Amino acid sequence: SGPWILAAAKILFGTMAGVSKMIPAPVVLIVLVLHFCGGIGALPKAWPDLKKLSWQTIVRISVLGVLVVATDLTYFYAVRLMDVSVSTLLRWTAPVLLVVILLFTQQERNRRAIVATIVAFVGLLLLLYGQGLQFGTANWLGISLALLSAITAALFWYGSKQMLRTTPPMVMLALS
Repeated sequence: SGPWILAAAKILFGTMAGVSKMIPAPVVLIVLVLHFCGGIGALPKAWPDLKKLSWQTIVRISVLGVLVVATDLTYFYAVRLMDVSVSTLLRWTAPVLLVVILLFTQQERNRRAIVATIVAFVGLLLLLYGQGLQFGTANWLGISLALLSAITAALFWYGSKQMLRTTPPMVMLALS
């Protein structure tokens, strides 16, 4: 069952943005159903560990859950306002933003990471301009929502990395 679940997850994840644009339902409802189903699906495996958690840990994981819901909400709204490809491109600046977060939170600065981050942002601007994004006529709300999605995803990933040191992944999935 493991490989089939992984394959289904990849297909769903890869088509989620395009499908969400076609579903005539409010974005909030789509996102809440997705996260509710994910949490319920993880609950049986997470249940034994859930009973052992402190309230502080549950609250921290729940805050991460709010971040991941915000990530999807802002991304799906951006997809509804703009082309899926531009929304996805902006949303997947999250790994670069994670590097920026790590640069600000780590003691030592990595020169290669700084250069790579600058190059990634310049490349993003070139790609967006090549996609026909004219900055005078751009949908700034859509751009802002897609970038906010990237920011919340990067913050979620950073916080998750910290929490996964002490919390099983299925517990994280069930609560977030």
